[in-house]
Amino acid sequence: MQNTEFYENLINGYRLSSELGRGGMGVVYLGIHAGTGDKVAIKILNNPEFEQRFRNEMEILARIQHPVITSFHDISKVGQKTCIIMEYVGGVTLHELIRRQGKLNYNQAKGIFQQMLEGVAFVHSNNIIHRDIKPGNIKVDDTGNVKILDFGIAKGDFSEHLTRTGEAIGTFQYMSPEQLRGKPDKRSDIWSLGVTFYEMLTGYLPFNSKELYTLKEQIRKGQYTLVTTMNNTVPPHIEKVIARCLKLNPDQRYQNIEDLLHDLEHTPSGKTSILGKPLLAQTREVEHERPAPYLHAATDPRSGQQPEKRANRSFYKGFLITAVLILLAGFSWWILSSDIKKASDEIEIKILSTVPNATISVNGSSYKMPHILKGEKGEKVKVVVKAEGYQPNSQVVTFGNHDRETYIDPD
Repeated sequence: MQNTEFYENLINGYRLSSELGRGGMGVVYLGIHAGTGDKVAIKILNNPEFEQRFRNEMEILARIQHPVITSFHDISKVGQKTCIIMEYVGGVTLHELIRRQGKLNYNQAKGIFQQMLEGVAFVHSNNIIHRDIKPGNIKVDDTGNVKILDFGIAKGDFSEHLTRTGEAIGTFQYMSPEQLRGKPDKRSDIWSLGVTFYEMLTGYLPFNSKELYTLKEQIRKGQYTLVTTMNNTVPPHIEKVIARCLKLNPDQRYQNIEDLLHDLEHTPSGKTSILGKPLLAQTREVEHERPAPYLHAATDPRSGQQPEKRANRSFYKGFLITAVLILLAGFSWWILSSDIKKASDEIEIKILSTVPNATISVNGSSYKMPHILKGEKGEKVKVVVKAEGYQPNSQVVTFGNHDRETYIDPD
């Protein structure tokens, strides 16, 4: 264990007891007050390169006080290292809870998620973006109470620039498309909340790959398995809630936490009972025609012929007319089906972008987005998506292999 020399030091009256966790910036220890026995968490900075982020976390925690957010106590020094003294939160991280249970039952997950939303709503009301919402930064105690931790990369109006413009910061599996481009806002936290809720309900991440490029492509395209496919006990309206959190275009997501909370707590009226019952097939009683009465063959006194012979001549005449009509109809259908086949072979792909004012170049011509491409199955076309402030992104679109709605963002 690192920093064992600090175990003999008193930090503002607290003695280090045990290690609680560690991350890129430093190590968190349990501190016990020498006089009162009160417990705190003490985060000691190990990497001087993160001094700015460390102080940023301190400033943010000092400005916000909420039951769902870990409380800031003080800042101090141990040796030459800066440390933050914070509220000690017992229990386990949400990440550990998911690993233990595989997936949480719906009521348990909803209760935790509601508390998270209340905390993030308060953070947003103070014009702060968390930027790293994930199960590892959520603590759940034995009674189900939730605390949001780790504001090291959070950003407020008062925060100094912690990253270069366009640089992505956060945990990739939980990052929105715009956060991958280094341009997050409050709605990026809503994406991360949607990913976290999905993981709570299924035990799996919606976007996950060992290859970073593949992971980013999954996120940029918004491709994931529906939550109700992974867990059929999840109510259908919750699937819609998660789907709206994970809209590629931030303008189509929840614009604030309050609207998300409302949809989480209110099942659409009438929807549950309808979805819970199978639709009855429509039935219609058909009145069966009565068979014509049997007629005896008799000689017609006016013509001297039997009705059977006259009926035969009428039959042949009707047959010829019907045959001609069938031939004409078949010829017409052959011509029409050729046109239909040509039309059915043509595939349309709608190209969209999450970047405002993006344009697409196709065969030297530039168009505003969204733009519809048309081609036959297997046909390939090269497109270039551009936007001011971004690098052009060149892609080859293959008709039949790409989704009918495909998102392509500039780099």
